[in-house]
Amino acid sequence: GVRSQIGHGADVVKIYADYGWGPDKKAEPTFTVEELKKAVEVAKSSGRIVAVHSTTSEGLRRAIEAGVNTIEHGDGGTPDLFKLMKEKNIALCPTLAATEAYAIYFDGWKKGEPDNADIKHKKYIFSEAMKAGVTICMGGDVGVFMHGDNAREMVLMVEYGMKPIDVLKSATSVNASVFRLKGV
Repeated sequence: GVRSQIGHGADVVKIYADYGWGPDKKAEPTFTVEELKKAVEVAKSSGRIVAVHSTTSEGLRRAIEAGVNTIEHGDGGTPDLFKLMKEKNIALCPTLAATEAYAIYFDGWKKGEPDNADIKHKKYIFSEAMKAGVTICMGGDVGVFMHGDNAREMVLMVEYGMKPIDVLKSATSVNASVFRLKGV
């Protein structure tokens, strides 16, 4: 697992705290808190950070308890969970562009139409994370949409309520700090 990723040259360890492996492919937690804590311990002992995919509340709760560095997606976020993320200095990479891409590809949604349920929910969690003071990373889950269109995430961050100067910081100095890239 973690040692294998590190052995293959990973600078950042990525873990799926939940995935669509439950009944009817419903997203369910993939690791216990103890397993996640051990993965974080191993990664951090080698000087690496742990980024975690999480779309469920339980996966998010477990990842927070384990002390990961970042949460990607965060769709299961609640005001209480975002408060814990803030307290533990865990950053959120909200992947707003990925949610819109899925809405376009799978639901036939078009920009300018009323928001579907997933987009409404993403706007809610993004707002709640900002209210809680969670550090916001910039990253849109490129691959769900065309490479080279990464700026879509920044545009949506503004559309969803973040000040443009904070979006620029998120994409530059905040990401550099979270991913320990200062002076690189």
